[in-house]
Amino acid sequence: MGRSLYVLLTALIQAGDPKLLRAAEVSLRSLVKQSRQAAAPWQQRPSGHFEPPSD
Repeated sequence: MGRSLYVLLTALIQAGDPKLLRAAEVSLRSLVKQSRQAAAPWQQRPSGHFEPPSD
């Protein structure tokens, strides 16, 4: 999976279209931000915040 993503990104970089490169950068940054939030959602909550279990 990682190799195919690398190949796709390399193809975009080699094409050199600034609009495509900018779109790829924005998308990747957004995905990275989402993955960080999903990995540790409690880090986004203010100190002392409590949510009861949702049973």
